[in-house]
Amino acid sequence: MKKLLFLISVGLFLFVIKAPAFAGDFSLPQKNYSIQIASGKEQVEQVLISNSSAKEQTINLSWQGYTLPADQIISSQFLTIHNLDFASPEVSQITLQPYAVGSVAVVFKTPDSLKPGDYYGSLVLKNGTTSTQASFNALFAGALVEDTKVSDTSTENKKLKVILENTGNIATKTKLEILVTDFFGKKVVAVESNEYDLKAGQKLTQSFPLKNLLPGFYRAQIKLISGRADTAQTKLYFFNYQVWLIWLVGLIVLIGTVLLVRKFVRKKKNV
Repeated sequence: MKKLLFLISVGLFLFVIKAPAFAGDFSLPQKNYSIQIASGKEQVEQVLISNSSAKEQTINLSWQGYTLPADQIISSQFLTIHNLDFASPEVSQITLQPYAVGSVAVVFKTPDSLKPGDYYGSLVLKNGTTSTQASFNALFAGALVEDTKVSDTSTENKKLKVILENTGNIATKTKLEILVTDFFGKKVVAVESNEYDLKAGQKLTQSFPLKNLLPGFYRAQIKLISGRADTAQTKLYFFNYQVWLIWLVGLIVLIGTVLLVRKFVRKKKNV
């Protein structure tokens, strides 16, 4: 038995020594970069990479332009306009010694025809199955436009769904204040959302639970506060919840009333 335990211990020891690098063996001290750029210029930004393992790490580097999940894209045109496709890592691979910190240069070569606005892209780092990104938001100053709005509102499964869109040319911070009242003006739900940072050309769908709703008619006042000046826009949305129950109860009451009246009339005739 002791011999078997010894062999198992030796096997585990060798497995740990021989094991390949797993997720978390390298990391980025900073993952989000906001920089300012100028047209027709070249500039370099450094990205720090930390090797937190006892093994040497070889990391592959590549550049990825502006991407969003499919349900957050207003139009592919926005991805093209704000694509940071004029940047690339200076090298395609870097090797870090155990517990070392290194850096990678990202070179930006901006075209002369660059228009004002935000440009988005990411430095992608891979080591086997481990992958991470350093995201860049590059701002070219000029005629900057903040243009956010509530593009659609709907209700489903006792939830209020609100879709926000940023059709401006720079990232804009937004938040929502929602007040739901019933047919008599009584407050039913009041909620303030977290702050969202919408990129140019990005849309975001947010759902808010509508608890303790009774069958009836409701009004939602949706206030969108956005931009550096905290500009407020208010939109009203009217909806109903299980109104068919009201009609059903009303129909039952009506039928019951008719039957009672007929019964009363017959009884009166028989007297």
